[in-house]
Amino acid sequence: MKRWLAIFFALILIGSVAAKVAPAFVHRTQLHAGTQRSYLLRIPSGPSPPKAIVVMLHGHAGSAKQITGMPGKPAPYRQWNAIADREGLLLVAPQGLPGGDGNAGWNDCRADADSNPGSDDTAFIVELVAALRREYAVSSHRVYVIGTSNGGQMALRLAIERPQIISAAAAIVAAMPVRSECPAPKRSVPILFMNGTHDPVMPFAGGRVGKGRHARGEVLSTETSVRLWARLAEASGAPSVAPLPDLANTDGSLAIREVHAQHRNRPVVVLYRIDGGGHVEPSRAERYPRWLMRLLGKQNGDVEMAEEVWAFFAAQSSP
Repeated sequence: MKRWLAIFFALILIGSVAAKVAPAFVHRTQLHAGTQRSYLLRIPSGPSPPKAIVVMLHGHAGSAKQITGMPGKPAPYRQWNAIADREGLLLVAPQGLPGGDGNAGWNDCRADADSNPGSDDTAFIVELVAALRREYAVSSHRVYVIGTSNGGQMALRLAIERPQIISAAAAIVAAMPVRSECPAPKRSVPILFMNGTHDPVMPFAGGRVGKGRHARGEVLSTETSVRLWARLAEASGAPSVAPLPDLANTDGSLAIREVHAQHRNRPVVVLYRIDGGGHVEPSRAERYPRWLMRLLGKQNGDVEMAEEVWAFFAAQSSP
């Protein structure tokens, strides 16, 4: 009898501990244009249905697993897990396809990036979002997209080509292309940029992307990219500029928030300029190893990228 009681209480304890464990991403596939495309999906904890969808796009040579932190390595996007449970967000991380250099990525708007895949990633993501909206009954006004590097370029392509399906986009260490195969954007979309001034891959002042033998195209400067979207938002006057507290005063960088356009006191075009920052997402909790920062530049520790981006996204849904 005592043994069975011990087993009973052990099961209760295991159940209570399991209930506190954050939900994991699950692997799914979707057939698109004759190809099985894969993605990772995370449903928020709690009894309520998801209130919004956040699409997370990895960079060139990255993966859905890498961006979500599933291999157990540092990943600033992992901070979206806590936000998703707190705010009721459905997180989806699609997997890009191999390009000309064999590395996975996205067919963004750069006409001169010959290592991008030739897939119609816009159509794939649009279909994926539509399927998830139907399955989880998420409003069309609560769909957001964020990406890093090539993923950020893809987020910009979605804002250009399918502005009606997303409520806001965030382009991390990304900029608008010099030679674009996409039409010029004609509709204002809330956009957040977060770029480092010392980025060795995606030059802050514009120019050639990357260092490898495969052409990765050229981008406009961050300032020109931001101004383009600010003009669409009918910005007037100079941007408001606010340096953020230097909480990690040994990381060699400083975060500055610039609001370039507002609508009804809601920021709709924002730049987080990371002075001294490199080709990495800022994070206090998820710190990249030093060897990686020697290659990609300094990682700012004053802001938590995911929290800053979510604050921007959430503001677009406020009255």
